[in-house]
Amino acid sequence: MSGPAEGTFDAVVAFIDRHEQLILTAHEAPDGDALGSEYALARALQQLGKEVRVCNADPVAESWQFIDDRGLLTHIESAEQLPQSLSDWALIILDTNDRANIGDISELVLPHVSEYFIIDHHDYDEDLLAQNLIQRGASSTAEIVYELLERLQVEIGLPIAQALFAAIVFDTGSFVYPKTTAVTFQIAHALVERGVVPNDVYSLIHESKSVSALLLHARVLDSLELLYDNRVAIQVMSKETLEPATTRPIRSSTRRSAVRRCASRCSSNRTKRDVTAAPCARRARSTARGLRRTTAAAASTRTPSRRRTMSRRISTGATR
Repeated sequence: MSGPAEGTFDAVVAFIDRHEQLILTAHEAPDGDALGSEYALARALQQLGKEVRVCNADPVAESWQFIDDRGLLTHIESAEQLPQSLSDWALIILDTNDRANIGDISELVLPHVSEYFIIDHHDYDEDLLAQNLIQRGASSTAEIVYELLERLQVEIGLPIAQALFAAIVFDTGSFVYPKTTAVTFQIAHALVERGVVPNDVYSLIHESKSVSALLLHARVLDSLELLYDNRVAIQVMSKETLEPATTRPIRSSTRRSAVRRCASRCSSNRTKRDVTAAPCARRARSTARGLRRTTAAAASTRTPSRRRTMSRRISTGATR
């Protein structure tokens, strides 16, 4: 199975080989692709005997907690939560190549580790390519992580497969975005062969919403404005709209991060056929979705019993 040509796996394999202690992180307000990729890579590195910590600047949204059956994904709020000798550790940054987009990790961890490595699929500056694994033709970071795990020859059991499949479903819009390729479907097929049930994944991601999230969704939809013969859609989510639906303040940097990440994703998903104003409407809706996800960690309430049952079945499933 061969993926996009940009960036080779030799560099990241060598990086992993020369470090025994590794911290994984991702962008602010981590989404499904970031979280699934972090979890899968962390479990794989543990199989290789590495000491691994997953440290994010923001907590996992309750709607994505089904991925983490071992409590690996940690929200870092202070330096006291980090290992004491960070100079002995190396950092892997997932699902973003913007070092300013990892929140407080950019100050608490990045300056103190021995070195760092980026694994990502978004647009990048050319000088980043030589020493990192960035494949902007990939549908998701999870797609790249899957191929990395294959090269590392680790066991991809059901929990890892579940996390990767959920990440790919999220970042491909359920396999409909332009960067979805034959390789994407080949990987999805391989993950289903390892026990993933697509319907369960879809239900866990899309069919369980908190009351506050639904009310927030309704308020954002109410702001919809159509322009240019209905080819451009604009939705607005102000701080005043967000705050009533949250249990904690929403940082302005997190909101900016969500907008920047959505814009980057839409730009990198663009194809030659996007020559009309219609994609602008899609990008506007995507930005609104991204902002809603930013709120999910604070807006979510108790998980419905159906999700808990599915999550329990997934986390206790037999591995291969």
